[in-house]
Amino acid sequence: MRNWSKVLILAGLAVFHASAGPRARLLTKDAESGSPEAQYDLAEIHRAGDEVERNLELAAAWYEKAAVQNLPKAQYALALCHAEGSGVPRNDERALYWLNKAAGYYYAPAQYKLGESYANGELGLRKDPEEAVKWMRQAAAREFGGAFHAMGNYYLFGRGVAADEAKAVEWFQRGAARGDEKCVRMIANNFQEWSAYLTDAKPGLGLVVKQARSGDADAQLTLGRYYWSEASEPEARRMAVTWLTKAAEQGRVEADKLLVDYYLEKDRALLMKHCEKVAESGDAEYQEKLAGLYVENGAEADLKAAAHWYLKAAKQDRLESQIKCVFIYGKGTGVARDRSEAYAWALMVGHRGNKAYERALEPILSMEEKMKAMKRFRALLREIK
Repeated sequence: MRNWSKVLILAGLAVFHASAGPRARLLTKDAESGSPEAQYDLAEIHRAGDEVERNLELAAAWYEKAAVQNLPKAQYALALCHAEGSGVPRNDERALYWLNKAAGYYYAPAQYKLGESYANGELGLRKDPEEAVKWMRQAAAREFGGAFHAMGNYYLFGRGVAADEAKAVEWFQRGAARGDEKCVRMIANNFQEWSAYLTDAKPGLGLVVKQARSGDADAQLTLGRYYWSEASEPEARRMAVTWLTKAAEQGRVEADKLLVDYYLEKDRALLMKHCEKVAESGDAEYQEKLAGLYVENGAEADLKAAAHWYLKAAKQDRLESQIKCVFIYGKGTGVARDRSEAYAWALMVGHRGNKAYERALEPILSMEEKMKAMKRFRALLREIK
């Protein structure tokens, strides 16, 4: 043991006994007698400030006392102290030394940390995907939860192993079966896509339901889509709408799109609501659909809204909306009448191959209107690109 830890412990003990709680006093007695378990527990007390004033330096010193006696969890804790600079100067070399010592005693958290370090190029290591897989596989063999998710990702993206989606799903399933929330989420969010790989669809669906009920919007969307695909059954359609609505409330626009289809002939207000949410997300197709719905309503305010959404879609190069803009500005429907603006949109439509609107308007415009329209057309071309 290094001199600094002896000095720290002796100095700490001088002020320790007066304020220590009963458990801390008992542990101190056993730790001073050389018990590595007591030394580790006492280090934990100092690190957390439980029954004593928090002291990271003393924590590291007691971790080291236990670590040199080959207590793997103390070796791992001391490695983290060196990696984080907690109670000792930050030192990647010492962190790796103690991580390897703990991993050599098959301590799963140390194996996982080594795998993570090789995967990310941490603690002064170069990225080494194969070495990361080696250590992560060992951690998984000892049931360390996070290792299953990591192994699933390695196979999913081909990092350190050949990409293999079936094996990735197998690892995620193994982690999910052990309660790993990240693995549960992966299965839930990809349930339909991975259904061919799932050993049993019912447990897989159960994971989706679990995540959806916990409020996970992605799982709610997945569950809604699943029931939507079974929509020939009335109960399945009802379940689809329930889960899609929950997902839509959390901002999942894909859920709103399916709900637009559902409410098309059923509920005008909800149809408009969901269509507007998709339109506001920037989807030009639904901007055009929403404009059409406002036109069907027919009120003056609705015509203004229709013009607004047709213009939005037209500027995203929706041809039908660009044609609508010719008529909107030509007739002044929902906007101030502007023949130059109408002709500019006619030129845009003509630019895409349909010259009919351009030819129809050209004879009735003055030279000044045409010049203004041409300037606007060039601006539109730059804007829409």
